[in-house]
Amino acid sequence: MDGAGDRSGPRATHTEDGRTDGGQAEDGQAEDERVESGRAGNGPAPGGRPPGGPVPGGRVPGRTVSDWPAWRLPELADAGMYVVDDRGLIVAVNAQAERLVGRRATDLLGRDAHELLHRDSRGGSIPRIRCMVRQAFLSGRTLHSELAWFERGDGSLLSMAWTVAPCELAPGERGALVIFHQVDPAALPGPWAADAEGPMSELDRLALLAETTATLTATLDVQEILRQLVRLVVPLLADWAVVDLLTEEGGVVRQLVVHHENGELVHHEDLERAMPPVPEASSMPLSRALRGVTAALAGPETYRGRPDSALAVVQQELFQATGMHSASIAPIRGVRETVGALTLGRASQAEAFTRSELLLVEDIARRAGLALDNARLYERQRRVAETMQRHLLPQLPSVPGLRMTACYRPSPRASQVGGDWYDAFPLPGGATALVIGDVVGHDLDAAAGMAQICNMLRAYA
Repeated sequence: MDGAGDRSGPRATHTEDGRTDGGQAEDGQAEDERVESGRAGNGPAPGGRPPGGPVPGGRVPGRTVSDWPAWRLPELADAGMYVVDDRGLIVAVNAQAERLVGRRATDLLGRDAHELLHRDSRGGSIPRIRCMVRQAFLSGRTLHSELAWFERGDGSLLSMAWTVAPCELAPGERGALVIFHQVDPAALPGPWAADAEGPMSELDRLALLAETTATLTATLDVQEILRQLVRLVVPLLADWAVVDLLTEEGGVVRQLVVHHENGELVHHEDLERAMPPVPEASSMPLSRALRGVTAALAGPETYRGRPDSALAVVQQELFQATGMHSASIAPIRGVRETVGALTLGRASQAEAFTRSELLLVEDIARRAGLALDNARLYERQRRVAETMQRHLLPQLPSVPGLRMTACYRPSPRASQVGGDWYDAFPLPGGATALVIGDVVGHDLDAAAGMAQICNMLRAYA
């Protein structure tokens, strides 16, 4: 191969039908000119990164999904452009997009576009089911909005109109092209609700349920499940979210009370406490939900009569403290038992909950119940294994002339249980053996294997 071929290396070339082919250029110089002309006017990459090099997040431009011949997009008169892959990560951007959002390309590439940029008119985050890019993916159609907001690098909001078109980045790999330009909301005719605050479509509902399942099953931490649950439903469905959990001892704890206010989620610890026992005969919505009965709609009028239990009194106080005028109360059911209840309430949102929305809340609570049930089962197994492991660890001997102290501190999360162990014992002849060992694994099998090896080592010694 001649020197020009060695210099050019394998490249992505464009065929007449618009497809991208990988292969060796017949003429290295001509190939260089073709690729450079595709980047004309874009200038060097910010931060000195050469075009075609790796992007943040591990994506490498070239001949696969995020292998675009040029990581920069062509310039338009006044529009910014960026491309996301099927995970929503930005894989290409033009210079105008950098200027409009006030961020360098190196701060955009490889980042989740929805989390980084998409905001509502108050600067709050938008649930993914309201994301137009996601809707374009699901529907396979080009979508357009006359008014939406991006968060700029300095924290200010950019009011803009945008178009999202699904596209194919490489054979079998989908993405979306986003084109946007700045607009003045005051100049737009009529009231525009870019936050899509209207009634949820069936597609929105299915997307929300799919996101709920994927998000809540991604962790085995109870507190994280509750935080993600609230983030999914507030303010999309309600202003207030209240979670009451049944403890394994049969008690009830008001675990979480969150309010959406001025674009932020506010945690109200003063409303969280141990709750009265669940009355078996009460017909009140929360009592029924905690017993695993079907979901129900409620309001202040539901609890205006004479309370039939101490739990009803607590609910009266909740409606008074929050100002909720409408609420959906649904049981959170696990596989084997009821885990708790989810209450979603509306105070500043004028519309009352409908029956169809109640069914949606019930479905969300069911998915939350499965995630919480799995987390509790995992926590039980972890506690059993940790208890077993600690009991298997030996007591250090008393040896004249030696002072020994052991500190066993497990790593966080999944590594709290496993095969880590220590031992100390006297040997024939007066010496003392000190041992630190580790059996591979972080479960009951590893803890049991640790006990066997520990005993075998003593016998061998």
